[in-house]
Amino acid sequence: PVLERQTITVKEVANYLGVHTDTIYAMVKQKQLPHLKVKNRILFTKESIDLWIQDQDLQACIAKDAGFICALKRMPYIQA
Repeated sequence: PVLERQTITVKEVANYLGVHTDTIYAMVKQKQLPHLKVKNRILFTKESIDLWIQDQDLQACIAKDAGFICALKRMPYIQA
């Protein structure tokens, strides 16, 4: 059986987020992105990046004092 790769690279995360790899390295250095290190390689899981994106989106809503409305808009079965 072939194992499916569970991690993504700095370049893949940069492409996924639409930013430069330098931005990803800076965010890793500042511990702003969930990551793991294997020797001197920096790796991510897509799931952890997706959760980080959701958290960033929620934090932006809270910062705008509209957290409740923003949270409702994310629930597919509720129209806010």
